Amino acid sequence: MRLVTRDMGDAAEVNAPDARQQFRDAVLLLASLLAIGTACFFAAIWAVDWLVTRIPPETEAQVFSSVPPETLIPLKQADPSGHPAWRVWQDTLERLRIHPAVPRLDYRLALVDWDQPNAFAIPGGIIAVTSSLVQAVGEDRMAIAMILGHELGHFAHRDHLRSLGRGVVIGLLISTLLGGSDFGLLGNMAVDLVHLRYSRKQEEQADLFGARVAIDTLGQAEGFDRFLRQLAERDQLPSWAYMFSTHPDPKQRIQALETFIRNYRSE
Repeated sequence: MRLVTRDMGDAAEVNAPDARQQFRDAVLLLASLLAIGTACFFAAIWAVDWLVTRIPPETEAQVFSSVPPETLIPLKQADPSGHPAWRVWQDTLERLRIHPAVPRLDYRLALVDWDQPNAFAIPGGIIAVTSSLVQAVGEDRMAIAMILGHELGHFAHRDHLRSLGRGVVIGLLISTLLGGSDFGLLGNMAVDLVHLRYSRKQEEQADLFGARVAIDTLGQAEGFDRFLRQLAERDQLPSWAYMFSTHPDPKQRIQALETFIRNYRSE
């Protein structure tokens, strides 16, 4: 049998794959998948935010009552017996918790070992404060009331549950992208980071909530800014750097609180 090679002419050019078209199709497919993934992500975040605002404190208490505190606190706990001021912190919390605006939870203080002065609202009613914060504030009851009132503000606004839910979403997303069956290291890191940080707006709202609760409970506003002024003196960041931080500039926080307290007293 004789093989004959024929010239297909223009037909061969029509049937030949177009590299540029294939590239455009691939880019379009990738962009579509990215858009769908982004939409799903923000839909999940919106669903979390919608859901947590509808979880009553009683349900939160039931859900987290059986969870060991050490699994919720991402820092090593410390022994508070070495801090004489600890009793003042506990007493102040007991006085603040009965304020009508504070959600009804079984609030507990937990001391964590960290060299940064900070405090965290942990689901279930745990307020974790760092050892360096207790050392810096001491027995200054007004400063303690402002700090604990701030964290109670996160509970009242459900910020702690919102951040935890967002952390779980991010962890699941990372796990899915990496093809793992669990969170893995990156997923756990994402949950921890989101769990400890709130938006600037949430921090500002918690400041104002804390001021209102502290003033109502202690019957005074003098000394509300002492700890913030200490932070401002220690802080070496320029004001513009707070554009990249969830916490407002301490000086701006003081100004906002001064305005709020002045208006609150005049009501």
